[in-house]
Amino acid sequence: PGPDTPLDFQPLSAEIVKDLAALISLGKALFWDMQVGSDGVVACASCHYSAGADVRDKNQISPNLNDANFKKNVAPNGSGLGGDNLFGNSTVPFTAHDPNSPSPSEPPDPHFNRPGHPSFGPNYRVVADDFPLNDWFSPTELTPHGPGVTLFEEMSNVSRDTNDILASQGVRFTKFVAINPGSAVDSGTPIADIWNTVTPGVLSTNGGVRRAMPRNSPSMINAVFNFDNLWEGRASFIFNGVNNWGFRDRTSKVQKNVNGTLTPVFLRITNSSLASVAVGPPTSNIAMSFAGRTMPDIGKKMTNLRPLANQFVHPHDSVLGGALSRARLTSSGKLTGSKGLTALTYCEMIQAAFQDQWWNHPGALTPVAAVKARPQQAAAIEDDDSHSSSQTHPEVTVTHGVRGHSARHRDDDDEEEETGRSGRGRRSWARAGDPCLGGAVFATGYTQMQMNFSLFFGLAVQAYEATLISDDTPFDRFVGAQNPVRQADGSPCLPTGCPPIPRDATALTEQQSAGLSVFLDDDANLGTHCADCHILPVTTGHTILDYQPDSQGVPSLNQGEAIEFMIMGDNLEEANYDHGMYNIGVRRSGCGELSCGAEDKGRNANSPFVNPLTNKPFPVSLVELTALREATSCGQSPAVGGCLPPDVARFIPDVPILPRRVTNGAFKAPNLRNIKYSGPYFHVGDSATLRQVVEFYIRGGNFPNTNLRDKTVDVDGIPPLMFPEFDPVARAYVESLVEFLANGLTDERVAFEKGPFDHPQLFIPNGSPGNPKLDSMIEIPAVGTEGRATELPTFLNLDPQQP
Repeated sequence: PGPDTPLDFQPLSAEIVKDLAALISLGKALFWDMQVGSDGVVACASCHYSAGADVRDKNQISPNLNDANFKKNVAPNGSGLGGDNLFGNSTVPFTAHDPNSPSPSEPPDPHFNRPGHPSFGPNYRVVADDFPLNDWFSPTELTPHGPGVTLFEEMSNVSRDTNDILASQGVRFTKFVAINPGSAVDSGTPIADIWNTVTPGVLSTNGGVRRAMPRNSPSMINAVFNFDNLWEGRASFIFNGVNNWGFRDRTSKVQKNVNGTLTPVFLRITNSSLASVAVGPPTSNIAMSFAGRTMPDIGKKMTNLRPLANQFVHPHDSVLGGALSRARLTSSGKLTGSKGLTALTYCEMIQAAFQDQWWNHPGALTPVAAVKARPQQAAAIEDDDSHSSSQTHPEVTVTHGVRGHSARHRDDDDEEEETGRSGRGRRSWARAGDPCLGGAVFATGYTQMQMNFSLFFGLAVQAYEATLISDDTPFDRFVGAQNPVRQADGSPCLPTGCPPIPRDATALTEQQSAGLSVFLDDDANLGTHCADCHILPVTTGHTILDYQPDSQGVPSLNQGEAIEFMIMGDNLEEANYDHGMYNIGVRRSGCGELSCGAEDKGRNANSPFVNPLTNKPFPVSLVELTALREATSCGQSPAVGGCLPPDVARFIPDVPILPRRVTNGAFKAPNLRNIKYSGPYFHVGDSATLRQVVEFYIRGGNFPNTNLRDKTVDVDGIPPLMFPEFDPVARAYVESLVEFLANGLTDERVAFEKGPFDHPQLFIPNGSPGNPKLDSMIEIPAVGTEGRATELPTFLNLDPQQP
């Protein structure tokens, strides 16, 4: 955007969205559709299918490609990630015989070495005894930390350790070749990878299995309340219509039809971090995509496929049921009929949801440069009239009136689908100029709709996820609501509003009520500090409620708490940090005696886009961006933007900032509703049960001394809860807290997948059988708004109280 151009934010309905109900339907279909993945298997929902989380147990391990201590390792070809390639290796502090020695590489004291998890590797099935990944001889004994504490003292209670991560499997490492018109499966060529059963951790094209993400999958339920999204918040509150980086990306544009002329424009859409999240995984070569596939490529495929063509949609689905579903119920309740939706193509759903100027241009677009990668929302749109030398814009050439035919969909598909050609959708002949046109005619180009597919995908999935609000737990009924957004029975409010929902003093059991008291630190002598980070009523921080962005998308420090001030774990000078983002010492992030690299930088990471005023990447952290805005070393005053370009500075508060800023190893405190079902826990999947999570906080974290400079003071151990196996009072505290978390914060609608938490059928891979080229598939049956008969399982079917 032009540095001096004021942004005129308009409601989405005025400029972009045509029909909200159609947008939500499109978003739910895209989120659950397996056809989005390059292999026709992996959907967005594959990592969020169970209460918003992923509880698969096989082939879910990543060796930690983010670990900056392993600087000598060469990144897997094309992955864009380096780090640790070895599975199950101990890193407390390091194994002396590690062939991929970290830097610095001096041998550690042999007494420091701890066993790792030698059984870990590609296609491994985890069991309860594998957890916690960082295990302890005495799990509730306070971990030594503070000035003068040695590494040996800090690690003396550790029984085993690994930096590996329990995450979510995605696709096999494959180079993208082409979209196959009419097919859900893309063409690709296998690439050598470390995820193989022949030489695990060493690149090979043999025995390749699905890759695993470098972090555990966070739930998307209640994620609509978050300011930025994902563990470190890289999914920006400002959606740019193309990728997750928001205003940090100053080049990417979408295509708008302005009086018949295709015009590249910038988008800046506020309150839209869920849209920023949504457009990331579909092009990730770990999560869902063959390497090199772009969003326009996905658009070319999806706009010509029947929505959910290979999956049953329950006729009572709260969004996609009724006239949209092709399935029907037998008298015995079994699903029959046809799979997919009645809409012939995603093109039709996009046309129904979005204003015409974003998809109705009749020409073909051929890129000549690489395509780069429930609050009120508003969009600012600028035509591309800027000629700033600091901006490089993707260019397109437009071809009008192309003659010919392209197979889109024809009406005789039902028999084909019933006889097994489920990879093909309906087909009819489309003439040139049709906005849904794809396939052979535009083999090297894209329609406007396909070029803008990231815009449609992001906003549609966001609209669907914004409906996934869990607010009917025993705790919610216990506290009531003075200004509810819906009736007590779940029905919409009247135009005059909803009456208050009275407090139900009996909603929590006696044990859950005691657990809430522990959570809230009603007895100040306990010092649990749970609610300091998991702020009620949302049970998390870094939310819209905290940041209170104004009409221009700038966090308001007068109303909210976007930037906080706190003494950190080392008790030295005060520091600034991003509200809701904390280093709690789950894994190493600070400088220890033998290393000085973060296993995962978290909020301290950078974007891939360079700040032209510093020649360094724009940081992810708001506090670091604010420091750049307040800098005077770049030739412009803070009022203009300091060391930020004005088009970036416009989204950053203009406030003084402290010299000390703490972002290293900081991650978002997760929402706690329905936490019973979202194990394994933490961003690395360290703990299998809520009891293990509570034990982590009782001992004061795993690496409190190594991370002393960056660690929050709120995680400092809870002595009154120590040794519950011997102390009945401590045991009562621990068990009541776990019971409150597990059941006091569970929404029955989520537990039994009732609307809006119902969903289409889904097939998810859970590792491979003996042949690594094959998948062991699990069917997740379609569920209607009435929900399922049985409660969702916990991770490994474990009792939340299990140590």
